[in-house]
Amino acid sequence: MIAKIPPACLILCCSTLLALGQDSGKTTVAASDRREAAANARKILVAFQNPSQQPAALKLIGADAFFKGTGPVSGNDLDLTTKEGITIHVEMKPRRDPDLGAVGWAATVHGKIEAIDFKRRVITIACVPGDWAAGDAL
Repeated sequence: MIAKIPPACLILCCSTLLALGQDSGKTTVAASDRREAAANARKILVAFQNPSQQPAALKLIGADAFFKGTGPVSGNDLDLTTKEGITIHVEMKPRRDPDLGAVGWAATVHGKIEAIDFKRRVITIACVPGDWAAGDAL
């Protein structure tokens, strides 16, 4: 069972993650690229609520996207769940186990959109280890 997380906690955690990602030097993403990737993510998330936007969202397969969410989701410790209840399935290459010693956390991921499954409510994203960042344990 995953506990409900107050939105204020998610905002604080995600803000912390963004700050950590910018200072750590481990991310491969420039700030301007992150803004474009976040805009792509918003377009995809909107398409889950508005089916008329789905064809445009599918054109973003192969594009960069930047998602925030909480994890883990059963089956893959890297997967995240957005506040909209959409699963972000993360395929990290090379694979790295986060092993954060917590039952849950807030995280961000930046990578290439591999697939969008509107029926199952799953977005698949491929990334490298430096572009998946966990923040505070929940």
